[in-house]
Amino acid sequence: MSPSSIETLRLRAMAIAAACAGIVSFGALAGPAEDGNAAYWRHDYAEALRILRPLADQGDTSAQADMGYMYLNGFGVQKSGAQAVRWFFRSAGNGNPKAQAMLAHLYFSGDAGVSRDLALSAKWDRRAADQGYAEAEYDLGALYANGFGVSQDYVEAMKWSILAISHYAPSETESGRLATVNRDRQAEHLSPAEIAEAEGRAQAWKPIPFRRTSENDLREAGFALERKDYKTAVRLYRSRADEGVAEAQTMLGEMYS
Repeated sequence: MSPSSIETLRLRAMAIAAACAGIVSFGALAGPAEDGNAAYWRHDYAEALRILRPLADQGDTSAQADMGYMYLNGFGVQKSGAQAVRWFFRSAGNGNPKAQAMLAHLYFSGDAGVSRDLALSAKWDRRAADQGYAEAEYDLGALYANGFGVSQDYVEAMKWSILAISHYAPSETESGRLATVNRDRQAEHLSPAEIAEAEGRAQAWKPIPFRRTSENDLREAGFALERKDYKTAVRLYRSRADEGVAEAQTMLGEMYS
């Protein structure tokens, strides 16, 4: 089996696994979010939904991602790819790297009603990888090696594989092993100087903290208006209106009037 085949199969397997995994913990949870996850794991989906939905509406990125998984799998709600993608977009737009990687998987596989788009898959993987999320780094390395959604570049591919190896948790032994296989196979296409270049890029890499954009805040403000949460809508519109964003200024003016 060729290196490309190994990496392609890995991407497909990850997309399927992510779609079937259900709710996951997106970082250290405490309080209501932890209660919602506990309810999920004991299969009390109604209770999980009762706890997580308000948190998601208030902008909690972990809860938003959890809502995406619940809709994707039909747990406690009617299964809906469209709703799942909507929640993943909200979480990803608010900076959650695992939700960003999930969107990358959906765009790669064309699942949940999403049209297959390798360029968008690479875009979302890049956003998650820039924050140091190992799964996205792995996938980005595979995308560069295969030329899927990006120009084929084995130096860049090897860089991301090296970073994935370094960012996988010690318990993720199989993922780390596969990333190592990919790194070594990518190195076979490179000269010693190019290998040194890939290693240098990985060593120089620094995470890029996520920064909310006007588009994110305007979208969240619109969702707040839908649920008549005017306090949140005003806060979000005001933050962008003060920066001179015309749409936010218009909406804030309409709310005052």
